[in-house]
Amino acid sequence: MTATAQKSAALVLAVVLAVAAIAAGCSVPEARVGVAALSPNSLKYDCRPAKGAITIDGLLDDPAWQDAPFSEDFLVSSAVRIMPDKLRTRMKVLYDDDSLYVALHTEDSDIWATYATRDDPVMYEKALLLNIDPLGNGRDYYGFYVNPLNTLLDLKQTGGGVEMSNRRWRKCVEWNGNGIEHAVHLDGTLNKRDDIDNGWTLELKVPFDAIGVRPAPGDVWLVQAGRIDYWLGGKIISSWIKTGFGALIFR
Repeated sequence: MTATAQKSAALVLAVVLAVAAIAAGCSVPEARVGVAALSPNSLKYDCRPAKGAITIDGLLDDPAWQDAPFSEDFLVSSAVRIMPDKLRTRMKVLYDDDSLYVALHTEDSDIWATYATRDDPVMYEKALLLNIDPLGNGRDYYGFYVNPLNTLLDLKQTGGGVEMSNRRWRKCVEWNGNGIEHAVHLDGTLNKRDDIDNGWTLELKVPFDAIGVRPAPGDVWLVQAGRIDYWLGGKIISSWIKTGFGALIFR
């Protein structure tokens, strides 16, 4: 590996460890997770069955989404010296017999991205992310990161991110979820850095077969969602819950 490639890998790993550290604050027992196993301060989101088909196009105009409320505004976990004008980020979640559907919307005054190949290190520029832990142990989870070019980085993390090495990172990224669908909608102009954009939306479909777990009503999964944004040389990481995971409760 060249010195440049080693440096790039180290930078990517640093960002992933920062995201994993946010999630590492919550540890719960193996197997199905009950609400009682979570911290009293953990956020909870009621995930309800989708009433109708959902087309993955980033628009969120399917009637099914009208029944899904937005989450609380995401919290800023790490900030740069000068905050951008637009930062608000929220999510919606639904499910059906076959898949989990997640919508993430973020206000963003400067929409940009360059990485265009699957599993490129999109978190080193700008990305919306979802981590889901169906087993509920707070250490093993599936991660999905998508940038404004609709480039997907998906991974399977085992053993806790804070202990991750470069070799383990490469192993995590080797995992590709079968049947993952994702689309973004931009309310602005991509890579036109001298204008003011409004924001962008990610719509994500994760088939349960891809992660080997199918929920039943009453099940609780651990979930973390967030935004990574390198802006004027610094990074902003905002997340649904500041430390640990929140609870996704299937109704």
